Amino acid sequence: MRKSNYTVLLVHGEAVIVYNTLWNTSMIIHKNDVATWGLTSEMAFEAIQEPLKKILVDKKFFIEDDVDELKLIEMQLQTINCNKDYFELTIIPTLACNFRCWYCYEDHNTTEHMSEADCRNIISFLHKKVAEGDGLKTIKFQFFGGEPLICYNNVVKPLLEMYLEDGKLSAVPLVVGITTNGYLLTPEVASFLSQFINGGIQITLDGNKDRHNSVRFSTLGVDTYSVIVRNIKSCLKHGLNVCLRLNISEETDLNGKELLADFSDLNDTERELLIFSVHKVWQANDLVHEIIERIIAEIRAGGFRAASYYSEPSSIWSTCYADKKNHLVINPQGRIYKCTARNFSASQVEGILGDGGNVEWTPLHAKRESCSPLKNKACTSCPILPICVGGCSQKQLEHGNKNECMLAENEESKLEYALQVYKEKINILNNVVN
Repeated sequence: MRKSNYTVLLVHGEAVIVYNTLWNTSMIIHKNDVATWGLTSEMAFEAIQEPLKKILVDKKFFIEDDVDELKLIEMQLQTINCNKDYFELTIIPTLACNFRCWYCYEDHNTTEHMSEADCRNIISFLHKKVAEGDGLKTIKFQFFGGEPLICYNNVVKPLLEMYLEDGKLSAVPLVVGITTNGYLLTPEVASFLSQFINGGIQITLDGNKDRHNSVRFSTLGVDTYSVIVRNIKSCLKHGLNVCLRLNISEETDLNGKELLADFSDLNDTERELLIFSVHKVWQANDLVHEIIERIIAEIRAGGFRAASYYSEPSSIWSTCYADKKNHLVINPQGRIYKCTARNFSASQVEGILGDGGNVEWTPLHAKRESCSPLKNKACTSCPILPICVGGCSQKQLEHGNKNECMLAENEESKLEYALQVYKEKINILNNVVN
């Protein structure tokens, strides 16, 4: 027997959390008992007291000598990134937007939007996917932007209607999700979307009413907060799952109780459909996580569901969409990308979707498909690889596949990351039980 490569010790006050990042097991012991358990010393497994051995083995803190854990990770990544059961398209009807948020990295000064020909090429492309006969069970459309609902009448709705009217495609269940600022998400739009399999709607608020209206102002300068809250409630009444994302920066002064008061009239069913997802804006520093923890605690104490980045971080069980072979981002004029967290410049194009659903790939696409954390020596020797995955393929491309860690500066930072992931697992479990 030997200690698993993914057993880490997380000091938390007088306690030590023993956490295995691969097998997702844990226990808490006093810091004075670490040596007794044979977790830090060179003590042979045989020398550990018998009652403790069974616990160590059952929780896979210690494993058989011939278990190849890295191979297990490789197999899991292959399974999740090459799943042929579904195909997902993130569809960008336009990069134009009716809001001007200070933290947005996109250039919205454009009138470009998808044409009818673009929509038909998407349908033809999916025809080919279904015809490949790989057992495709589900297709998912995730509308993104810009603000996708600017093009609701000339792209979003017509494209979904094309899918329903196509005999071959309509036999494959379609999941529809959308990321929107919520201002144009009227009850009529919510009613139309409710006929599809619920892929969830992500809507962003930037604090309470005054804070939100000062940050996420429309080009018309109106009270966007009240309109968005009204539209969120309409979605919930139509049975749509809503992920209400709160973007937090150092300047965010968010009173959780005041925010929740605006949703106090929801019934139990509607509350179950709503989750608050609290994240820092990308320009903010890591100290913002303290603000995020406070806000999440307030939301959960108020009887609502809440999540943060650490609730479901990139891991071998939940890799980034850009890492999956069955996911593409389609922009106007058929430009294909993989990542939506970067600007859609010409240098990021990975292919062109043309007439008849044919794709002409660029060399960048092949480079991305060759990315793997298992090619990085810093990752293959790292005890938190299962809950980090070495960064997504986009970061690996930008990093040049160097043999360096892209997450943390030192071992202490890695353990702090693991502690945050572990604490959130416990918080979610406690919230479900209570």
